[in-house]
Amino acid sequence: MLRPAIVSLVLLFTMPATALDLTVVVEGVDPAKGPLMLGLFDRADLFDRAPATQNQATVGLRVEPGGSRVSVALTGLPPGRYAAAVFQDSDRNGTLDVNLLGIPTEPYGFSAKVGLGRPSFDAASAESAAGTLRVRIGE
Repeated sequence: MLRPAIVSLVLLFTMPATALDLTVVVEGVDPAKGPLMLGLFDRADLFDRAPATQNQATVGLRVEPGGSRVSVALTGLPPGRYAAAVFQDSDRNGTLDVNLLGIPTEPYGFSAKVGLGRPSFDAASAESAAGTLRVRIGE
């Protein structure tokens, strides 16, 4: 009688989780510059074109910042790799504005250090089990 209960417990604790939690921390926020538009992506092809693909993100949120650091908890995500793209919508039009050369005119960032150009999905992503993605935004 005890053996089936032990087997059930072992199976329960060794089965992969069906839902995971992830926290996205955004730093460098100026709360006076408008809401944050957060896109969490699980596909490289969409992340590589973000924020133009923000409406196709796995999770898309508009967050009103209360300070220079914003933490967003996302729960119930399917297992996988995720990367975040964030911009601060200064004019509240829902899109990242760019100049004539295509250079963003609003603060933005990705869940990886940005050198020249944008980071790849592989560089910016982490397994959702990792727990936290950090984004630093700025102009």
